Amino acid sequence: MSAYEEFWEEKQEIDALMEKGFTIVGVAEIMDGMDVRFAREASEPNQTGLRLLSADARKYIVGLIIEKQRKAL
Repeated sequence: MSAYEEFWEEKQEIDALMEKGFTIVGVAEIMDGMDVRFAREASEPNQTGLRLLSADARKYIVGLIIEKQRKAL
């Protein structure tokens, strides 16, 4: 699988969760990627997560976090 295809699949998973009303509540860098936690509300005990392996998907997540912070200002 090409790097672009890997990114595209991870981006589709992220976008699908965001469309369902999930928001990013936590990220953790790991040796081979990034673990991202999503929840509908920050205090919701029922969370889901993704492991992102492509650098472009990790950059995409960071962009979403920055956009969310800018809107909060």
